[in-house]
Amino acid sequence: MFRSSGDTLQSLGVVCDDSDHFLVGVKFHELASLAALLIDVVEDDAAEPAFRAAVGAVRLLIGDTSPRPFARKCARARTPALSEPARLRLPVCRHACAACASVTSLLFGIAQAKASADAGNLDRPVLDVFKKYSSIANVDDRKRSLTLRHLMTMRTSMDFWEQPYPGSPLDQLNRSSDDWVKFVLDRPMTGTPGSAWAYNSGAAIAMGGVIRELSGRNVDDFARSELFEPIGATGETWARSPYDGLPHCGGGLNLKATDLARVGYLVLRHGRWGDREIVPRAWLDLTTAPVTRGSPVFFSSYGSAYGYFWWLFPTRRGGTDTGIIAASGSGGQWLFVIPSLDLVVAIVAAEGNGLDLLYDGILAALQQ
Repeated sequence: MFRSSGDTLQSLGVVCDDSDHFLVGVKFHELASLAALLIDVVEDDAAEPAFRAAVGAVRLLIGDTSPRPFARKCARARTPALSEPARLRLPVCRHACAACASVTSLLFGIAQAKASADAGNLDRPVLDVFKKYSSIANVDDRKRSLTLRHLMTMRTSMDFWEQPYPGSPLDQLNRSSDDWVKFVLDRPMTGTPGSAWAYNSGAAIAMGGVIRELSGRNVDDFARSELFEPIGATGETWARSPYDGLPHCGGGLNLKATDLARVGYLVLRHGRWGDREIVPRAWLDLTTAPVTRGSPVFFSSYGSAYGYFWWLFPTRRGGTDTGIIAASGSGGQWLFVIPSLDLVVAIVAAEGNGLDLLYDGILAALQQ
């Protein structure tokens, strides 16, 4: 066991709350440096899971499968990544967090708890929330039946695709100087809401507008006071609409890796930070349960499922459970919350396969 009582571990990107559970948020190429530094402060094999995860991940990358020789190799190596580990300080890194759809799920749960039962009802029609728009294009019975629940489970049956990106509705929205929420609401319907799953960043953007309507505050201000400040996250930034300043809730949030890990730890602790409830537990229980499984859900070869802006994966490769709660971002950004292991993993990468790293490195190390 080790404790983060001084500046050394904090400089590594390791954070904790009062219960001494540790979180690691690093870029792929920094894992080796992190493991080398932690080896210097861990005296026995009773290390917290976060440290053992980092060791396992690096062991995978350097091809060493024996724990103790790996530790000696890591501590003694003289490569640029590992030399003089005691002097290394991990840089503060930010990443574009398309995982912010999952953060948006948390924010709606907070806003819902503060709103009236009718206003925050998941089965409330989306058009009912946005009565301020005097005209919305392509309105038919299917669009009238579209609910907040459909948005959050990505079962919208809206004509909104993202790949190929050039010229897609998402590309058009990202380049637009008009009202982003109305852009999404104006899209035609392709089927009956709830009938099929398809990833739709526009749904998360629209939910940002819903949060603004329910709370009476812009999403960034609401997120700062109701989520980030209470858990000690600092310095987040958002991409914003040039039209009205609405933060981009479908991929425009930038966080330090350690702060993303704090979000994961909040989920791990069922919405509580210390003795304070930040997100209602009932909301997390609902939104991190599977709604859609199998193809066409992304990552279906890993046994993925999708809840309410959260991904779910099995705790073992090839399994059928949904014991891993995950948020995914573009280019290799991942947040994994694994309650059965009391573990949070935040990965920042320009490119890389975070799922393979999780299964073949981190979980393999913990299951030895």
